[in-house]
Amino acid sequence: TVHNAADFPQPFPPVQVTLSDLDEKRIAMRRFRATDYVPDAEALRKGLAAGANASIVFEVADPGRNAVAFEFSFE
Repeated sequence: TVHNAADFPQPFPPVQVTLSDLDEKRIAMRRFRATDYVPDAEALRKGLAAGANASIVFEVADPGRNAVAFEFSFE
């Protein structure tokens, strides 16, 4: 879930998901554009309303059992 704490609508951000091993070595990474996780063109055009929450879902291929940690970053 992402939250817009601003007093104005904002565009949905690009999101980067990084999977890493026990030594914090990156195993896999993918950058999602807003069009990858917001299927509604009108919602994309309007952006995330002031004070609103939006649930986002990502599908990531399993890179194997060495991936034990993940990190989300917003760009």
